[in-house]
Amino acid sequence: MNEIPRIRIAEILLDNSPTLWKNLEEFLKFILPIAEDAGVKLAIHPDDPPIDEVMRVARIMNNVEAFERLINEFPSEYNGITFDHSLFSLMTDDLVSVVRHFLEKKRIFSFTLGKL
Repeated sequence: MNEIPRIRIAEILLDNSPTLWKNLEEFLKFILPIAEDAGVKLAIHPDDPPIDEVMRVARIMNNVEAFERLINEFPSEYNGITFDHSLFSLMTDDLVSVVRHFLEKKRIFSFTLGKL
């Protein structure tokens, strides 16, 4: 079995989004085949709040385009989204279209209503 790639936390905390994307991609390349073999679906939750940075810590799952990139780059039926309505509503003015879009792609694995 392959070893999980080691990542230095201090580098991530002060790093930028391209490196975070690279780390996420390496992680998914490693873990998705295992999840597929086990029949386990992975669902990523949006950053809360969905902004680019918090206290100098970069964040990448903070807009609709990031989730589109995630499912396009890793089209496995085991790679999906935890759709938190309260956070996605901060990312778009057309929440209904975004929900429809990801439902059509069958990538919403869980749905959280959040704060109403």
